[in-house]
Amino acid sequence: MKAQLSLEFLAYLFIAGLSLLVLAAFLRQSAPKALNLIAGSEIESFVSEINGQIAAERFYLPLQVYVPGALCNSTINGSTLSTAYGAFRFLTNVSISSSIICKAGDAEISIIPENGSVEVV
Repeated sequence: MKAQLSLEFLAYLFIAGLSLLVLAAFLRQSAPKALNLIAGSEIESFVSEINGQIAAERFYLPLQVYVPGALCNSTINGSTLSTAYGAFRFLTNVSISSSIICKAGDAEISIIPENGSVEVV
């Protein structure tokens, strides 16, 4: 009886250990994808906020936004923001000062129209 109980315990222990290994492998593969999805969503939110301000023509007003840290390694060419997480489009040509792009976290910005484009400072 005691040997049978120990065998059952070992079988359950083996199944539990195997389940943990499968879970760890799944998390190892899906965690980077989830982080990329989150970073992409943060950038999309940032671009949408600026596009909303441009569409409503709310210029020169201070605006509180969250600046994603993933923007620091991005480039802007005209109205396209290129990042490691994809390309995002602004409504018009935009230039963003480097002090804003590399400032991760909450920031106060102003959108200033300039010769058919806008500058974010």
